[in-house]
Amino acid sequence: MKHFWLIVLTFLVTSNVLRGQNQSANSCPQIEIVTPAGSYLGLGDTYNISANIGLPHNSEIKYIWTFHPNIPFNKQGKAVVSFLASEDLNGMKIKVSLKVDGLPQKCLNSANASFQIWFNPGTPLTFDTYGKLPLNEERERLANLAEQLAKLSDANAYFVLSFKPSMTRTILKTRVRRIITTLKIYGIEESRLLFTFSESDRQSTTIYASPQSHKREIYTWENTIDMLRIPRRLK
Repeated sequence: MKHFWLIVLTFLVTSNVLRGQNQSANSCPQIEIVTPAGSYLGLGDTYNISANIGLPHNSEIKYIWTFHPNIPFNKQGKAVVSFLASEDLNGMKIKVSLKVDGLPQKCLNSANASFQIWFNPGTPLTFDTYGKLPLNEERERLANLAEQLAKLSDANAYFVLSFKPSMTRTILKTRVRRIITTLKIYGIEESRLLFTFSESDRQSTTIYASPQSHKREIYTWENTIDMLRIPRRLK
């Protein structure tokens, strides 16, 4: 009987120890870094990055933030820090590391996150938009475009050509070549003309202003003409 009670007592003590260890492990917080949401940031705006650890406020807990690349930020040591979205950050991928001091010794006390900074480009400048026109009327529209491009030396003309499903590649290539040839007559080099295509129920042309920094290999008609969504019978 003594052996029986000794076994029971040993089991109860062991169970309590394990239960205490599980409770200690379960009491560890899950550290989450909350970064700015959305596709674009506003140039010159201030944004917060915060730590969410799911614990009541405790003045003993310290938050140590690290950013790579190193960007200026406010309120080091706090659960929420902020940074200014300055122009030099555009296009930059920011890696955030956080160490939380003051948690129980056995708890994980660090976390990492990353986010990309892009500024809202706003509504693009539209040079012109028109439907199917007689050739002489389209030449007049292109002459007006050439005047605008002459004034905006740092811009390209980005053409979005909508085409009907019945159009063949040959028709589309002729349409592009006609535009290029006409604008060359008015002094606009082919290197400033970018083309892409959109299948539609009607033919139309929309011309946007595009910064010359855009990579031409993405937009040149020689490349996009091979990626057209056209009926299989026309291939």
